[in-house]
Amino acid sequence: MKRHPIRGFFAGLLLGICLDLDLFLGGVVKSDSSTLTVVLVVSIVVCTILGVWAPIGRYSKKQAPARPVAQPLPAPAAWPEFAPTEGSNAPSPQTWNAPPAPAPPPNSPPSASPPPAEPPPSSI
Repeated sequence: MKRHPIRGFFAGLLLGICLDLDLFLGGVVKSDSSTLTVVLVVSIVVCTILGVWAPIGRYSKKQAPARPVAQPLPAPAAWPEFAPTEGSNAPSPQTWNAPPAPAPPPNSPPSASPPPAEPPPSSI
């Protein structure tokens, strides 16, 4: 297990300074108060003890795998030649085999445009 007392000392120093600034600028204590010194020293001592005692870091034991080793993946399938590739143009209508247009119903009029709609009756 690794021990980090120096890292704990500097963490406590930084924590103590931040707490002192917070207490002073928040108006909780005055600048000549001994509370600022006590908070700084206590935070340094507590963080140094945590740096010596706390098990921070990697464990030396190997942990069991989360799941058993699975079979390898199958080989990927080949990209079909007729499929578009990145950066290629869309196929032209001559090369694309579109289905034929459906035939019109046998009793339909030969005109291509629909008949004009009648205006709605006005209520006067």
